[in-house]
Amino acid sequence: MNTDYFFFAFNNMSAIYLAINIAYYMSMRSTKRNFLFLVILMYLIVIYIVILICGLLGKLTPLSICIILFILSGLTLFLNKKFYKISFNDKIYQTTPKSLHNNYYFVISFCVFIGVIILWLYNTILEGSRFSWDDFTYHASIPTHWLLKEKIFFVPYPYQTYYPFNAEIISLWFMLPFRSDTFVSISGLCFCLLAIISMFQLMKACGCSMITSYFTVALFLLSPSIQKTAQTFSANDLAAPAMLLAAMVFLLPKPFLRKADNFLDAFCCGICAGFAAGIKISFIPAIIIVGCAFFMVRYFLFSSKDTISCITLFLIGIIGTTCFWYVRNIILTGNPLFPAQWLFFDGPLNSSLLNRSKLIWWFLKKPLSLKQNLYIVKSLFDWPVILGMIAIFGYAGWIYIFCFRKKTALLSYQKSSLLIILCSGLIMLFLFPFMPFSGTHEEPHGWLIVENRYIVFSFIGGLILWGAFVERLNLVHFLPGLIWYVLFVFVIITTYSSFELIIICIGCIGCFILLQLLKFVKSIEIRKYHISLIAYLFIFTILLIYPLKKRSTEMHLQSWGEGLTIGDFQVPSPCKAWIELEKLPHGSRIGFFAFSTTGNLHYYPSFGRKFQHIPVPLRNNGSREQPLHISWDWWGQKDRETNVTKDELTFNLMKESIDYIILSKGILKGKWPHQAQYFEKTERFRKIFDNGQAQIWKLNNPY
Repeated sequence: MNTDYFFFAFNNMSAIYLAINIAYYMSMRSTKRNFLFLVILMYLIVIYIVILICGLLGKLTPLSICIILFILSGLTLFLNKKFYKISFNDKIYQTTPKSLHNNYYFVISFCVFIGVIILWLYNTILEGSRFSWDDFTYHASIPTHWLLKEKIFFVPYPYQTYYPFNAEIISLWFMLPFRSDTFVSISGLCFCLLAIISMFQLMKACGCSMITSYFTVALFLLSPSIQKTAQTFSANDLAAPAMLLAAMVFLLPKPFLRKADNFLDAFCCGICAGFAAGIKISFIPAIIIVGCAFFMVRYFLFSSKDTISCITLFLIGIIGTTCFWYVRNIILTGNPLFPAQWLFFDGPLNSSLLNRSKLIWWFLKKPLSLKQNLYIVKSLFDWPVILGMIAIFGYAGWIYIFCFRKKTALLSYQKSSLLIILCSGLIMLFLFPFMPFSGTHEEPHGWLIVENRYIVFSFIGGLILWGAFVERLNLVHFLPGLIWYVLFVFVIITTYSSFELIIICIGCIGCFILLQLLKFVKSIEIRKYHISLIAYLFIFTILLIYPLKKRSTEMHLQSWGEGLTIGDFQVPSPCKAWIELEKLPHGSRIGFFAFSTTGNLHYYPSFGRKFQHIPVPLRNNGSREQPLHISWDWWGQKDRETNVTKDELTFNLMKESIDYIILSKGILKGKWPHQAQYFEKTERFRKIFDNGQAQIWKLNNPY
């Protein structure tokens, strides 16, 4: 048997086994929770802990992970039989099919939901992994360094190496067995499943029916922005909101709480909020929001001793999933948020550059510019626009209800749940314009760029509130249902291709036929072991399609950037040059000039598809890039101002043992980096590829 397939199957099956046991223990010790929600969350936490421990010990190999998981699984099995007597035959869901068919709204909403899920599974499982610009720069390149060195260490370049990398650790899990990026899109699927189930739990807490929940989640999944975000290398912009949603599931009030619930909820809430802040720095304020909300909602249940215990558990959870990255920065630079300059912490990203990168700076610069304001609004609410509008209506509707309608037919815990979702979504939306890089990218002279992927959490909150608002409308029964149908049909017709519509229709029809067949079944019971069987079947299924998915991933890379634009500018596509890199000798040192406009695009592709090459980020003069806390040169501003001679450039390239150099045209003026002129005039450099958009040069080293 191929060891790659064995390690992938065994490691994932072991992680699922551990996750199911932890989830069962949690549900046993406290008030009943959604078991599937706990399993998915614990699966991600198990992966995180195992990868981090192996990486820090310098044993980041499939075999080491296999041994650790084997020991943990064996120990868990022994404890189950000896002490806990855990049974996987317990029911977690039971229903009568006939009761479902009596409600046509439920049948339609469920079929719609399954149809959209089928499309998602197709895009995630059958389609290959996709990549964004940031993936090539750091999301994919830094984990690849860890994979090759078999340890988690500080990668000197780029500046994003000082960021937290919780989401990339999950992607690394799926890279390790095959030493390939073929399966990294599954990490996005895991975070998406966590977001979906969290939405169901939150909507249930708000008093929404399953019909409303199915339609709301289906609309969320239909958003092209969400699908695009989820299919990137580590899906950071979906992963952080998903973890924050999971934290909110634990903090929301529940009826008939016991003391054990508060302790467990505090700990798990801290784990999830901390994990979100360990994915994106912009989610650090979410820790404060979640913490305050948790203790405000449940303060009446605590004694002073219990309050101290809950605060301690909450902080332990945060520290366990957050502190590694920020403590590392403190050790290296003395600044936990390096490279940003803030308070009394110094950094090369000074206050002037930091302020210019914020959206609020651009708005205050031209507050009356109609063109700019329309661009900002369109960029933020194009989910498409119809979904952005209903998210706004969700917030507006509940603001109106809470401010102007004092009497609402809501239970106290439902009202508290709605208030928490409303306030947290609005706070995160309000903070967005004040966040670094909300208005432009890291270039000191970059133009206004606004992307809605940074406000996914607020968008999800708006959809939940909209669903709860429609549920509460005192209208004829069919009208709320009609609203959902019109929205669903409008979104899929205006957004998706004919092929994707066919997939959705096949999923809907297949689900409807299955429901009809289930009429003849007296009762449907789902037990705990069914979840493990489904998960194991999923693992073996994706292993069977590995060659197909790998080929699809290669096709995506080979066409990346064709037709890509940033604002009004066309991005020169480097994909043909990346194909040529595969023809170079194994072990080639491939240099790229880091701070040319498109230089960092070549970082990850320069590893080669089998990670057979060595990428080398270069400064303007051909020397190797230094860590930012040593060079203190933000975006190479000092480096760009340095005059370089062709002899100095050649000497430095030879000193770094560079074999090949890859170049791309700039975006703004469409010019080659100035080094290309030196290469043209020096016999030591030979051009081996040039398609007008990218070049590859060979350095003939006389030594």
